Amino acid sequence: MPSRFTSGVTTEKPWSDSMKNLRLASVLAFLMVTVLSAVAGAQSVEPLLFAAAQRSRPTEDPPLRLAAQKVLTPFAELDKAIVEEGQLLAQINRWNEEGRVPTKNGFSRSLGKRRPVSFRPGASAWAAAAAAPHAGGWAAKSATGDLVWGASVRVEGSYRLRLRLTQVQLPPAARLWIYSGSGESGETVGPFGVEAMVATGAGKGGELWTPSVAGPVARIEVAVPISALKAGDPAPGFVLDEVMEIVKLRPDWRVEDGSVAQSELGECVIDASCSNSIPLNSATLALVQRSVAALQFVSNGVSFLCTGSLMADIAQSATPFLWTANHCISSPGEAASLEAFWDYTSLGCNGPDPDLGGLERSFSSTLLSTGAASDFTLLQLNGIPNGRVFLGWSADPALVSAGTQVHRVSHPQGQAQRYSRSTISSSVLACFSAPQPQFLYHTTNLGGTFGGSSGAALLLPTGQLVGQLTGGCPQNAGTDPFDGCDYDNAEVDGSFAASFSSVAQFIAGAPSGPCINTDTDLCLNKDRFKVEVDWRTPAGATGEGQVVPFRSDNSGLYYFFNPSNWEMLIKVLDGCSLNGRYWVFFAATTNVEFTVKVTDSQSGVVKQYFNPLGQSADAVTDTAAFATCP
Repeated sequence: MPSRFTSGVTTEKPWSDSMKNLRLASVLAFLMVTVLSAVAGAQSVEPLLFAAAQRSRPTEDPPLRLAAQKVLTPFAELDKAIVEEGQLLAQINRWNEEGRVPTKNGFSRSLGKRRPVSFRPGASAWAAAAAAPHAGGWAAKSATGDLVWGASVRVEGSYRLRLRLTQVQLPPAARLWIYSGSGESGETVGPFGVEAMVATGAGKGGELWTPSVAGPVARIEVAVPISALKAGDPAPGFVLDEVMEIVKLRPDWRVEDGSVAQSELGECVIDASCSNSIPLNSATLALVQRSVAALQFVSNGVSFLCTGSLMADIAQSATPFLWTANHCISSPGEAASLEAFWDYTSLGCNGPDPDLGGLERSFSSTLLSTGAASDFTLLQLNGIPNGRVFLGWSADPALVSAGTQVHRVSHPQGQAQRYSRSTISSSVLACFSAPQPQFLYHTTNLGGTFGGSSGAALLLPTGQLVGQLTGGCPQNAGTDPFDGCDYDNAEVDGSFAASFSSVAQFIAGAPSGPCINTDTDLCLNKDRFKVEVDWRTPAGATGEGQVVPFRSDNSGLYYFFNPSNWEMLIKVLDGCSLNGRYWVFFAATTNVEFTVKVTDSQSGVVKQYFNPLGQSADAVTDTAAFATCP
């Protein structure tokens, strides 16, 4: 199964029998959020910067660091993969060399032991005054009375490690940590909880893959509050039975062991940190990069690489929705195992990649919607770090007509962010397993994408997401389907417009109900459209625009500071008979910062306009504002 389309595309998981020759690509993210509409009731959101509404748990130190304090034999010790797991390495090499997707970057290894860890308060391990051996690790009580168990797993020559827990039956109050090293120099992730667990069947407990830490040693610590244990209930516990060894890839996509040097991609690849080489405003690019995540997840005992992006919703709720491809993540278990690394950018233009352990990350997610027909997946992350950017989106297929330039930033081969640009084409040869209009076809003219870029968002120059990378489609017999720098290939993205109906319930909200006139809300055009205005002065004072008590059905006035000093005239006009849109016109005589928000109460679609502080406001004549006729 080569990496790009020849007659079709293939991937592991749902697409593995329906797609051939798929090579994946990635994302270009963007700035701020608002809502607008598209034809036939389709909607869109413009980019906006949000503060995080759902913050990941702050990192805390494990209560006892039992596995680091005690001189004991590790729970398990494994030799280098090149010695013990040659067949698994060969399978990864063959998969990646053939260009199959998603790109593999790790494999699970049995620990050879299945010793249940039981948190039974009366057990001798916790009755001792000091730490005592228990189930291949050490058990003790913390200063707060928690039952704590810790152990270590060593894998020689490993790059990064994750641990698998099965038969997990832990209370919601249980806290888990995974860490490397024995002190502050090591990498610590946690606490996290059973929100990352996936049920495996009635009475069988669940399965949980921990986050990853740098090898060669991974240490785990689990704390269960005594207060969470109830008499008569089964004792909480789990089985630690596998380790995921994550590897780096060489330039030829092969891997020998975890110490492989960072690979080099094709000559066309552009480091996203080299803003002078990228045809985007540098401030815009910086915001784009803050929406993109490097994804690692587990499926059937194998670790994979993809790219994903935060996505805004109409309600501007800052819910951490993540958009990627169905051929990347398509099951609850894969979603639960997700690690999303943020701000993974090189250390200066064409500089080295940073250590993953030093990056902020999100761990685990919930699968909301997915579909192979347009290769999309919508996830909700368990949390995100502050300062993220949520991508806007558009479900209007007219905005991706032939000749439109589109952009993306992705993580090829799991490396730091790379940039590419392409042009939508209607003349390329489509691959039969990716029919139009469910898929968008475009030709690259700057930069390139490779395996690991899968699922990366495709964006308009406005910063709106219109698709996500599926793969490549060779256009002639001389095309190299494995080369992301071969511009004779066409790139293929699942169309967001085709996926929109499957995710609208999550990101498009519902009609807001009839507009009611108030001192700050202005209802126009048969009270269908609600107008709201917020302002900010150079001194930092903020407020809401006040409606002047003189209005017509289609137009109204606002003042900010003084009822006798009117600042803004605004209109919402019915242009449905002319161009199938409702229009928004306004003019303001001020240079303070303000935001105008117009909501169609019938569809729930929102359009927002912003004037920066200190700039004299330009008149707005938006004749394409709302495609929600009639």
